[in-house]
Amino acid sequence: PLAIMRIMQKFFHIMMHFALDFLLASTMPSGSETAGRGRRTLSCPAGSFGDGGMNLARDCGGGACSTAMSSTLVYHDAPLANDGNTAGDFAHTLEDPAPWWRVDLGSARRVGAARLWARTDCCQERLDGFEAWVGDDGAAPNATGNALCHRDAAVGRQHNATPYSSGFACAGRGRYFFVALPQFGVVTLVEVEVYDACDPCPIGAFSAAGSSACAPCPPNTFSNATGATSCQRCPSGSEVGPPGSASCAPKTPPSRVGHGPCELPLLRWQNISALEGVGAWTGGLGRLATADVQVRP
Repeated sequence: PLAIMRIMQKFFHIMMHFALDFLLASTMPSGSETAGRGRRTLSCPAGSFGDGGMNLARDCGGGACSTAMSSTLVYHDAPLANDGNTAGDFAHTLEDPAPWWRVDLGSARRVGAARLWARTDCCQERLDGFEAWVGDDGAAPNATGNALCHRDAAVGRQHNATPYSSGFACAGRGRYFFVALPQFGVVTLVEVEVYDACDPCPIGAFSAAGSSACAPCPPNTFSNATGATSCQRCPSGSEVGPPGSASCAPKTPPSRVGHGPCELPLLRWQNISALEGVGAWTGGLGRLATADVQVRP
């Protein structure tokens, strides 16, 4: 009798979840299922480069990667959280001791960040305290070799307020990405996106916010650290640095042309961009007299 009672209780919970989800879905406005299709929301921050907007969860052979869950509520299968639609139907587990949703990225991939969308009609609190895991073991989130990359906290929580979406850093490498609850509950997810990592710009280069590539520092500027968002101008008294410089060299002291009055004939027009010395132009076209002269092209 006790076993039958537990089976009936489980069946009752399933039917109640199904009835509530059906009722709420029937009241959703028309057209909302495709409102968020194909969105990309993250990009590499300033000072870094890479395809930070690449959703790895939908980069398996040109389409969506395979998904799985710890259990499945009828008609709310795992692939619904990886269909490119952030405003449509949702994946839904049963009430489990530690429920989870998983995406198989196809091979070990470098992960830098992720974003998930909760339901907008109700039940956003079901994701409170969720964890994100990355690793090469698809059996369970906390399996040996998998690493915890994010734990939801009450401070700064985003998924239970408009737009019911949480983006977070998740540095790791592995074939599987998990969204899980460490306690008894239900995981409901409208969409999950897993993003490629970004690399810091090397020394001598910089990138502004949202750049897909780093640019070398312009002439007369430098960058002496990785991850630069801009380049510094060479200080006064230093040489002009070439593009991509990590530093600016001290200016070379000028050398004397002679030790007394002399005359330097310019046999043709010359393009003189810098002149150091004491003296003045005298006489005819292209002739210069001075006590101490340095001419630089």
